[in-house]
Amino acid sequence: MFFVLAFQNIRTDRIAEMDGMTSKKNVFVIAATNRPEQLDPALCRPGRLDTLVYVPLPDEEGRLSILSAQLRKTPVAGDVDLKFIASKTHGFSGADLGFITQRAVKIAIKEAITADITRTKEREAAGDDMDVDEEGEDPVPELTKRHFEEAMQMARRSVGDVEIRRYEAFAQQMKNAGPGASSSSQLVALMARRLLATMISALVAMTMDRNV
Repeated sequence: MFFVLAFQNIRTDRIAEMDGMTSKKNVFVIAATNRPEQLDPALCRPGRLDTLVYVPLPDEEGRLSILSAQLRKTPVAGDVDLKFIASKTHGFSGADLGFITQRAVKIAIKEAITADITRTKEREAAGDDMDVDEEGEDPVPELTKRHFEEAMQMARRSVGDVEIRRYEAFAQQMKNAGPGASSSSQLVALMARRLLATMISALVAMTMDRNV
């Protein structure tokens, strides 16, 4: 009972906050959910979250953009074809693509650590002075095609076909319900979709920066 009341209080507070933003012309409230069928109708009334935008999984061009953003600060070998990876990851979300790039980075780091340990043992066996701090050459200076091939072996889609059909059916239902039928609403939806795509790319890039 406590959790139900707490949720109701939070929902009421959020609705009151959105109703108080009518005088602020430059404020946009954007929310996201993967359970659209559970949306409270009160949240979707005019003046609140009244424009519903279905953001599908990225297409091949979108996947290429996401991969490029995730790897923009990571050295990548010339034999890595991101377009090929994008073409082979149909149905993958941004998070799924992030798993591939992060997995490739971890594989490269593991190789670098193993090579460094091997080099240290060889120096010890040769009787070299280990107190001298020498900056050796990076054994794995960049991600190669092999790293991505190994990472792809463990890659899986997190959104199944059943869920995609459910989202698409809900999006079509909301489009036929009225709010998305007018040309002005469709224009707003298109602008919101582009804004969301930009925000998603930026968030993915920020996440990768924190993990580097």
